[in-house]
Amino acid sequence: MVPKQQPTSLCLSAMENALAIYDDLLNANIPTLPDEAMHAINAVEWSKSMQLELDALNEQGVCVMVNDDGQYCHDTKWVYKRKYADDLPD
Repeated sequence: MVPKQQPTSLCLSAMENALAIYDDLLNANIPTLPDEAMHAINAVEWSKSMQLELDALNEQGVCVMVNDDGQYCHDTKWVYKRKYADDLPD
């Protein structure tokens, strides 16, 4: 005999599944490479966000931009994510 689930747990499970699907839809077409970001429909927003990130790193002295003229440089990777009001710090 299969144990009966409580109505609240069924409701929560359904809501969690719906939110996961909604999140997948919202996060569809998020670029994985800078070239994709620059050719996306919202390329202007991605470009502004990337510039803000570079400015913040520069202001904090985290890194220094150099020409790749035989100097050892650490690899970097852009990670793209849409942020919503819920993602902002209090």
